Amino acid sequence: MSRAPENCFTTVLDVRWSDQDLNGHVNNAQVLTLVEEARVRAVLSWSGTSPDPTTPRVVRALNTLYDDELLYGSLLARVWISRIGTTSY
Repeated sequence: MSRAPENCFTTVLDVRWSDQDLNGHVNNAQVLTLVEEARVRAVLSWSGTSPDPTTPRVVRALNTLYDDELLYGSLLARVWISRIGTTSY
């Protein structure tokens, strides 16, 4: 496992039984739902505010590489900002 960046947000996510496919692996679409949950929790932690219509946050692109299977249970999610731009991070 690679080392996490110094300033990263870490949270535990619980995989639901229904997130699995017939082979006992978490469905690829559900993996992205878990990624989204970790991202929203990180932004809430960093900013102290939840997304709402007056402060929308848009994900412009999301690229995913599936290196290994994800199985039922709890998992540790880490979120960090790798680069801050003028209109994005």
